[in-house]
Amino acid sequence: MKRRTLCICAFVLYLLLVCTMLSGKIQEEMLTQVAARPVVLTEKSRGPVKLPLDAVWERPDWKNTTEVLLFDLTPGTGWQEGLRFTVVSGSLYSLNARDNTADMFPDKDRLIVRHASRFPEVGGPAEVIEQKEVPDQYLVVYRDRVPDYGDHWSGVSLAAEAENVRLLDVEKAKHPFLEDQNQEWLYQIQTKDWYIYSLGTVSEFLNELPKIALVGAILVAMVVLWVQSCVLIGDPEEYRRTLIANGILEAALLCALALLLKHIDLPASLLPPENILDFSYYAQELGECFGGLQKLGQAGEPILLEAKHIKEMAAIIAICGALTPLLWVLVGIPPPSNG
Repeated sequence: MKRRTLCICAFVLYLLLVCTMLSGKIQEEMLTQVAARPVVLTEKSRGPVKLPLDAVWERPDWKNTTEVLLFDLTPGTGWQEGLRFTVVSGSLYSLNARDNTADMFPDKDRLIVRHASRFPEVGGPAEVIEQKEVPDQYLVVYRDRVPDYGDHWSGVSLAAEAENVRLLDVEKAKHPFLEDQNQEWLYQIQTKDWYIYSLGTVSEFLNELPKIALVGAILVAMVVLWVQSCVLIGDPEEYRRTLIANGILEAALLCALALLLKHIDLPASLLPPENILDFSYYAQELGECFGGLQKLGQAGEPILLEAKHIKEMAAIIAICGALTPLLWVLVGIPPPSNG
């Protein structure tokens, strides 16, 4: 009985370690990515600093009016490490409709939030990103009317169009992808309710699925091995080799889990705003994207086939990962001696 109690206590400690690893990874993945605009005061600074109008954020308030906000990033204090979103006082800036700018009278050096992977939350953590230019394809989905397409941008061409969706070839797309940034850029074809998906970003997300499936398989294997060990430890002499093997396997799986988590990098623009385990959000977002690609016919087939193959691979990894420890439990235990 004491041995099993010790095994259970060890399992609880082991579980706490795994949960700490997972929670740290989730916190890292859920950081809001930000394209920032530094405002630096110098001795020669005179007059207002003109900020692009897309640095001003709008949201409905409780009075059913539009609230105008300007966010910056400040270092967190105490338990709140890293950069945090704060609101710039409205007395420090004004909107200039003539120039389409926000005229700011800064009182100190600031890091203004221009674009973000989700709507900034005051006090929430943020990560400033450096974007690079890469070839990409954008899927534009309209919920209401479809505006006329015009050749307004250099390096952007209409690859395909069907019903309420458009596929654009973009020679120099910003990466990591931020939807609000591209909605500002492609404003000539905007409507009240429209969405832009980066197919390169969708492909990145799909390529992470086998790794996530492997994480799930490792977690299942750990639990199965620990349950088996807790049962067998009642007769340690009989099952000594199996218990040692299980201990070695658990240590190896823990190391594999830590290594695997370091190599998982989910694109922030496709993550839920609050809970990374909000599967309904993924179903809605990816369902909208894949539904639009199906409407495009042959133009949307490459990424649809890629999605199918990667999902099949992830399913195989998850099933094999769940069955392998169960088979070990079924065939790896020597029969107990009768004498």
